[in-house]
This record gives sequence, C-alpha cells and structure tokens, in this order.
Amino acid sequence: MRYQMVLKILDQDGNECAAVVGDEARSTHSAAKNVLRRFDEVANEAGRLKKPVDLSDELKGAARRFGA
Repeated sequence: MRYQMVLKILDQDGNECAAVVGDEARSTHSAAKNVLRRFDEVANEAGRLKKPVDLSDELKGAARRFGA
C-alpha cells in the first residue's frame, strides 16, 4: 500500500490558506516525513522571496539602451 500526506495550512478563522502535498511513500511515517520536508523547503523559499530584490542595475542598463 502507498501513502501520501497533505498538510493543510489554516488561518485563525479556520479557512484554508494553503496545502502542501508530500511524495508517495510506503509507510505513514515516511509520508509524514516527506510532507514536513516539503513544507520546510516551501518555508525556506518563502523566506528567500521576502528579501528585497535590487533591480537598479538592470533598470540602469535598460535606460541607457533606450536613451532614457
């Protein structure tokens, strides 16, 4: 038998905000580890996306190209 776990993320009112799906596994324990590892990956990626991105160099290059 194969197992797959889904982690639902709820807000304070109980509304579903997101869901994380793990890979299929041969046991419930492995399925839980998979979904938690996937959640950790998503959380780390979200942390990286919160940091500001400096696009000033790209904008300066484009401005020079188009004579702005």
